[in-house]
Amino acid sequence: MTIAFRSATELAGMIRRREIGAVELLELCLGRIDALDATINSVIWQDREGALASARSAESRTIRRRRLAAAARCGSGRR
Repeated sequence: MTIAFRSATELAGMIRRREIGAVELLELCLGRIDALDATINSVIWQDREGALASARSAESRTIRRRRLAAAARCGSGRR
């Protein structure tokens, strides 16, 4: 199944499993809007810059959490 037809739950799982990044997913969605909206005219308003900033922020938070978790595992003696 292509990304375009996956549910939000499936997409969130893909992000958690690092199968796709938030910025990459956003770019795919924006590309789909660009390709189809002239025909179906369904998008009224967009904030691409805000969406991109949010996606970048989400990726940064995810990276920080993973680094902290890895550091905690190393510090606890578990490997």
